[in-house]
Amino acid sequence: MHTFDGHSALEQVVLPSGVTTISDNAFHGCTALRTIDIPATVRSLGRYVFEGCTALQHAAIGTGVTSLGIYLFYKCTSLETVTLPARLTSVGRYAFYGCTALHDIPLPATVKSIGENAFLGCAQLGDQTLPAALKTIGPYAFANCTGMGHVAIPQGVTSIGRNAFANCTSLEAITVEEGNANYRDADGVLFSADGRQLITYPAGRPDAAYHMPEGTTAVTIGAFARTTRLRSLVLPASLTAIGDNAFEDIRSLQTVAFPATLTTIGQKAFYYCTNLQVVCLPPSVQSVGKDAFVGCEAVEILRLPASLASMGANAFFCAEE
Repeated sequence: MHTFDGHSALEQVVLPSGVTTISDNAFHGCTALRTIDIPATVRSLGRYVFEGCTALQHAAIGTGVTSLGIYLFYKCTSLETVTLPARLTSVGRYAFYGCTALHDIPLPATVKSIGENAFLGCAQLGDQTLPAALKTIGPYAFANCTGMGHVAIPQGVTSIGRNAFANCTSLEAITVEEGNANYRDADGVLFSADGRQLITYPAGRPDAAYHMPEGTTAVTIGAFARTTRLRSLVLPASLTAIGDNAFEDIRSLQTVAFPATLTTIGQKAFYYCTNLQVVCLPPSVQSVGKDAFVGCEAVEILRLPASLASMGANAFFCAEE
């Protein structure tokens, strides 16, 4: 039921305490609505409930709610603060997507899952110590949260989706609580627990050079994408695979030392690394993915091995933008 859907003049609503359900799209497009208090009797929030409420600044959600529906506050661009219920267990997909003014959202300790794109684009969101009960973080959950400087991941997290912290250009460190069976950090860089997969290098890390630890065998999708200060990269002798978009758009990157164990370079792996100067691939490399080095117009030396068996379309297309 689209109760107040599109009522652009509506500024304030007082919900009676007997309400138990707020249905899909209930306040969708109420562009003048500034605050909302959801009573404790409400047990269920639908999808898209406050989508596009661009004047909404504060929301208080009553204690009866345990799950935030998908697209709940989608593109509520004036939303600054939200009071969440103490028993909340899940934050749905896209729940706070594009809430560019949101600066503080203390997640209750009971939250177990954060959905895909849940906080994508929340540029004012600060450092996050994630809830103790948390198990899963969806893909792109905190992507483009450009004001976030540190993330602390609790012991019980079992799954972190791809690019969960992508393009967080102020992020300097991701730390993992000791005892986590699936993840660990090495000096603020996120790895799988066994250290074999490098998952996320914080994009705002201040170091100009990085020596990847020995024992790392794979750099996962988008792991270093849009890192802002990295100039020099030394890859370990244990490395065999560089994933898709792994080093995409690192415009500061100038040198990469490729190991003799490397076999695979994924699609767009070094896409628009515009200051990369030398690409000397070792004989071990068998495949280079589509668009792998597109836009690397500063490359002066390019050496490809005779053993290279597969090269994707436009792998070394270096025309100017």
